[in-house]
Amino acid sequence: MAKAAARTKSKGEKTPSATPAQKKAKQKKSRSKDGTRDTIESIVIAFIFAFLVRTFEAEAFVIPTGSMAETLFGRHKDIECPECDFHFEIGASEEFGRNQFEGVVIAPKRIQTATCPNCRYEFDVKSNPAFRGDRIIVNKFTYEVGNPDRWDVVVFKYPEDPETNYIKRLVGLPGETLEIKQGDLYRIGEDGRAEILRKQAYAKEQAMRFVVYDNNLPASALSEAGYPERWFPAAKDGAPGNVAGWSLDAVGWDADYESRTFALSGDAATGDKPRWLRYRHLPPTERDWERVLAGEQPDPQASLILDFCGYNAWSSRINQIDNQRYWVGDLAVSASFDIAAIGENPEVLIELVEGERRYRCRIDPSTGLARLSFLDALSAGDDPDDEMMLAEADTWLKGEGAYDVVFSNTDDRLRLLINGSEVKFGAAAEYQPYGALEVQLPTGNDLAPVGIAARGVDLTVGDLKIDRDIYYRGEYLNPLFERFEQAGDFFLESAVPDEVLNDAVTDPERWGRLYLDNLLALAQAVPPEVYRYELGPDEFLMLGDNSQRSKDSRLWSNVRGATHRYAVHRSALVGKAFFFLWPHGLPIGNETEDGVPQGWAIPGLEGFCYHKVVKRGPDGRDYVTIDEDYQQFGVPFIPNFARIFRPIR
Repeated sequence: MAKAAARTKSKGEKTPSATPAQKKAKQKKSRSKDGTRDTIESIVIAFIFAFLVRTFEAEAFVIPTGSMAETLFGRHKDIECPECDFHFEIGASEEFGRNQFEGVVIAPKRIQTATCPNCRYEFDVKSNPAFRGDRIIVNKFTYEVGNPDRWDVVVFKYPEDPETNYIKRLVGLPGETLEIKQGDLYRIGEDGRAEILRKQAYAKEQAMRFVVYDNNLPASALSEAGYPERWFPAAKDGAPGNVAGWSLDAVGWDADYESRTFALSGDAATGDKPRWLRYRHLPPTERDWERVLAGEQPDPQASLILDFCGYNAWSSRINQIDNQRYWVGDLAVSASFDIAAIGENPEVLIELVEGERRYRCRIDPSTGLARLSFLDALSAGDDPDDEMMLAEADTWLKGEGAYDVVFSNTDDRLRLLINGSEVKFGAAAEYQPYGALEVQLPTGNDLAPVGIAARGVDLTVGDLKIDRDIYYRGEYLNPLFERFEQAGDFFLESAVPDEVLNDAVTDPERWGRLYLDNLLALAQAVPPEVYRYELGPDEFLMLGDNSQRSKDSRLWSNVRGATHRYAVHRSALVGKAFFFLWPHGLPIGNETEDGVPQGWAIPGLEGFCYHKVVKRGPDGRDYVTIDEDYQQFGVPFIPNFARIFRPIR
């Protein structure tokens, strides 16, 4: 206003004319002042805009831990298996100390080895660089105008310490009573009946899967040692050496283990009898790998698929993570189908086993019609007419051509995708579990739980991959300890020691008996108040995707004395995780001894480029030093384009 008043006052007054030089100097000074002012104004506006965005709409967060892996990564290492080339991540946040050593690596806790979830090879990863957690954008406006949805990934204030933000998956809504059963989440009705909670959007279901086996990535040393292939042409004849009754079929599919494909053609494709491919779950044990590397003959045994999580498959000098415990029956198989010719009475059949049942999808490639059904001990036999039909629908798998197919059995529902698009079967694809039993137990058929069969069609199958659904572990805080800040004792859904359960994985019936005989609600006589979550108005339940390593609603303490220690009130919600902002870059050059690129440290910035580590000195005291053998940042690097701005499911 002062400048405006001065200009008004001078209006109409006569002033001496300026010389051209004076005018030029004045214009230059004016432009300089205007440019400076514009720059300052731009910076101020930018800060104000950033403040408004951060305060009212969106905010960037860095994920500190791996409780939401494999959806979100905390501090981690990117790993590639030297045997099968499978790429995965392992958590590295537990290398850090606490309190005065927060952000500093504790030397004995430094990660030494990782175990590949695909081939189970254990190898040295000590020199691999560790990266900070994912940087994400959180939409803070979403819950101001609408209600949270089940399965949202949510940032909220930790009930025990509102100054601390947590990020989990929202699984329970206000007014519900929920319970975890065999890895799935159930809503308990007023009549006491349990209703399974399904992931309605396929993108959510897909985001919450964990790899079991990728057939395109076999371990070279296993192949050279003659270790049996997991996928093989099979006939159910009970011959010696069979797995779940399945043994090698020398007549049907032609296996090409170089291209990792299987072909059915000619006489083998004709006739009414379908020819089978079968997956037998043969993950090598530590002892198998020792024998292979020593040039000895391994002794592979088929086992149940358990809740193994590659993110947790690491060890340090003082810690070995207990990584697998419970049988997972919810599976998905994906494959590429190349149909070269269609004959008479053609059919492609995909089968997923879960306990007493075999869930099937039959597709007629001449018409594109797909039928969903199941077969169990209550059915008569293998004839299609004896199967219990669930649903049918037209698909895009019609005629000769190449197709990508996914068939899944998750949350008591079957799903089929052709070329990335879901076939709409509707609610008819949902089912009640076998015998309407509250607990489903594995059988011998779960040792070979996935199969593909065909007849009347020249078909090549490749790109075979098996995933499992998320398994929420039933771990519950002992009420006697909930008022302690560091909660101690907790109950397991089945009180069997890990080593006992793991010893039984090759004997499904024995494993099932151990699990059932020690089940929390039945054998341990624990009251429902311990394992049921009753939510009041505006209260939500939060669980981490990495159930083995997540401090979530199941295990929170209750020093604050809340009515529902496990609940998050609506007022504590910060926002919905929206998309990945800037995952760590991919270093180039300066490879470690193991051939891992880590980039070069920047001279003068050693404290930024290398980790700080706590080491004990000769005097017995702990000292913090820079560890130039453990790099955390290097240049050059390229952006991780595969994950930048990717939506969070």
